[in-house]
Amino acid sequence: MPYTNRDSGSVDLIVESFDMEADARLSLTIDNPTSKGVAIVDLEFLNIECWTPNHWRAGKWDKPPLDIAVSPDAGQICSIQFVFQDECTSLMENPDDLELYNGGIPVVDLSPWSDDRYHDVHRDVQAFRTESDCLVLSLGSGVVNKFVCSQDLSVGLGSNSELLKLYIGPLSESDWSLIKRADTSDDYQC
Repeated sequence: MPYTNRDSGSVDLIVESFDMEADARLSLTIDNPTSKGVAIVDLEFLNIECWTPNHWRAGKWDKPPLDIAVSPDAGQICSIQFVFQDECTSLMENPDDLELYNGGIPVVDLSPWSDDRYHDVHRDVQAFRTESDCLVLSLGSGVVNKFVCSQDLSVGLGSNSELLKLYIGPLSESDWSLIKRADTSDDYQC
């Protein structure tokens, strides 16, 4: 049964600025809640209070979507969750080679949310592994113009500051072995 989509259209997640004052320490956990077939990647900014966040969710809706939690008060990204389900990552052949900018915690435009805490979009989200062991989540086919990085998270932005890629990590070999458990094929092609 497909995951429920409360499709709000195809509005991009716009990164307006970066909070340079906030503590940008991150917690990364990867879990296999089942013995095989699912891996959940959770990334959370440790010092952002986000009790009832807004959610920007994107995917094809045949599995749980990419979920980016956003502080409804300040627009800061609080956490990111991505679920691998019966899939694996392939090596990213042409990683983006752009000038990197130092940044803090991404702050997004809050206008897509009105009374509903969920903003759902139908968007192709693909996961890749780089040679440097980063997990890359690519949102659609837009062209990244710049990268802004903070500790273990880099965001790739398009010409209108729309979020196009997330680089998480680098991840350890034990993290990658947990992700590989989401591959349910008999020959473990990951």
